[in-house]
Amino acid sequence: MKKILILLFSFILLSTGFAYATDSEENKTQEEINSELYGTEKETNSEIEEEIEEEKKLENSEIKEKIQVDKYVTREEIFIELFSQLEVLKSYKYINLYYTDVKKGSALYTALQKGVYLDLFTNTTIKISPEKKMSQYHFMVIAENILDKDYGTNSELKKLEWKYVTEELLEELLSVIRREKEISSKDEKGMDMVVDIYTTILEEYYYRGDVDKDKVVYAAIAGMLTKLDDRFTKFFQPDLSKKFLTHINSSYEWVGIYTKMDDDGNFVIQEVIPNSPADKEWLKKDDIIIKVDWQEVKWLTDEEILNLIKGELATSVKLEVLRGIDLFNVKVMREVIVIPTVTSKLIKWNTYYINIDSFGANTYVEFEEQLNILKEKYTVKKLIFDFRDNPGGYLDQATKMLDTIIPKDEDILVIEYQTSEYKVQSKWTWLLDLDKYEVYILVNEWSASASEVMVGVMKDYYPDIKIFGKTTYGKWSVQSFKTYEDGSSFKFTVAKWLIWKNRIGIDKIGIIPDVDVELNEKLLENGIDTQLDAILDY
Repeated sequence: MKKILILLFSFILLSTGFAYATDSEENKTQEEINSELYGTEKETNSEIEEEIEEEKKLENSEIKEKIQVDKYVTREEIFIELFSQLEVLKSYKYINLYYTDVKKGSALYTALQKGVYLDLFTNTTIKISPEKKMSQYHFMVIAENILDKDYGTNSELKKLEWKYVTEELLEELLSVIRREKEISSKDEKGMDMVVDIYTTILEEYYYRGDVDKDKVVYAAIAGMLTKLDDRFTKFFQPDLSKKFLTHINSSYEWVGIYTKMDDDGNFVIQEVIPNSPADKEWLKKDDIIIKVDWQEVKWLTDEEILNLIKGELATSVKLEVLRGIDLFNVKVMREVIVIPTVTSKLIKWNTYYINIDSFGANTYVEFEEQLNILKEKYTVKKLIFDFRDNPGGYLDQATKMLDTIIPKDEDILVIEYQTSEYKVQSKWTWLLDLDKYEVYILVNEWSASASEVMVGVMKDYYPDIKIFGKTTYGKWSVQSFKTYEDGSSFKFTVAKWLIWKNRIGIDKIGIIPDVDVELNEKLLENGIDTQLDAILDY
């Protein structure tokens, strides 16, 4: 076992050693005991008996004292003690906790804010029960996450599930954390140099008045990341961070229209998002936007026009619109619009098509809704899942979706961390039995990450599935995400995943389709999808 378990077992061994020594002494002669206890000095039998009696009393009192010291600690004590040792960015203070039995502003509240910030706990409306004891199993899991170390397999740790955390065990972990901090502080000499140079620039540099502090810091961070040789670890400045989060969550601040520039240079509405502000103001497909806030757009580019339409949340934009021969003005509010990531439709009479555009925060719920529509409304023979141009997103959304089609307790994939691995198993909501259908999957070179997990696991458990299109991107790494007070963010690699049955890794290789099909871009402009048609004609 590793550090903390070694400490635990060391205590057990010491206790066992003490018992063994006691048993051995019972086998010795009285004379030998006397000799060891009192040296060569001779005493009367009664004096010796008195001394032995006193020794036993002393021994019993020490054992009792040991038992009394071996006290259990509450969850509140554990959290406060542990997280007081951890240093995190001050932005953790802005986290609003949902736990129902933790008083805001208390020491426990502050401790749990740090825990949530470090992704050790899920922030949800549950009771923490601060006064209760904590199992050593859960304590060790927290220790593993704090120190980013493996203290044994899950089955080994499970043996500690019915034991509770004592003051002694808590102090053991605190000691380990303190030692780790001392070691890391020695490794921070390089950072001290960086800070010194930055401070020198701000205080002593001749042109310091012209220095943009943010630009200097962002450039230093960018410089560090170029040396990692990891294209998926990235730092986003505030404006780019907002765009990234907007994209991954499919949540946008806008009016809800897709547009294009036609051959005559007209700015035409191509699609209106249902229930969007534009839809509420009765804007329609093929409407032509003539002016934005009274400014003519005829000679502007697509990007310039869209920038005029975009703006701050809860503000409005005035559009002059031409519909046929009718010209009218409309004021449209800018709102947060969540774009569906999962859509479906019936193709022909026997084929149901499901498109998964990305894996955002709500993708599993949307996927579940589409499967329920399929079960309730249609009886079909073929199913088509389209993952083309799906860059991935939240891995947990993909594994939840796989729960609907993979039998219970089957291993979906393995996530390999630096010092441990975690198996993801199906919880089996079983909304869809793929054995009842002919199943086809569409992919292309931009199908990546979580979409490759979906495709790979589906093919793993249902080998009769046919994959059409082009070889996928090939990304098997898992990223975590941190945000900072200034709005910037940091996406960094924490693990790799392997498709479970054969522990397949697809990094820079991708998933090769069963049927290689090119997409004809020119025909697609006219509504002809050559890759989809290849499945329909199969």
